[in-house]
Amino acid sequence: NVFVNAVVRAQLGFIEPYVAAGPGYMIAFTDEESENLGSISMNVRGGVDFNLLDYLSIGVEANYFVPDMKYFFENSDYYLSEQGLQESSMIGLTAKFKF
Repeated sequence: NVFVNAVVRAQLGFIEPYVAAGPGYMIAFTDEESENLGSISMNVRGGVDFNLLDYLSIGVEANYFVPDMKYFFENSDYYLSEQGLQESSMIGLTAKFKF
């Protein structure tokens, strides 16, 4: 997936909470050639960064992926159910270098 996110940050010094959202496009690269999966996807994420140094932060982030927007609107009850949220979400640790 290739995503372009718009990010809103609250720069509070040591702690920076943020939310982001944006569209993506699914493409797979194999040994032979790239395979276009042909669907517009969506990513919504939020997290908290802890600024350790001027150029380095670590944090926690939650991501929610919707691989096919048309399918999402046709089956929104599933995507918003507990099982759908578990299958479409990821939580991870982040490290960010700032330039």
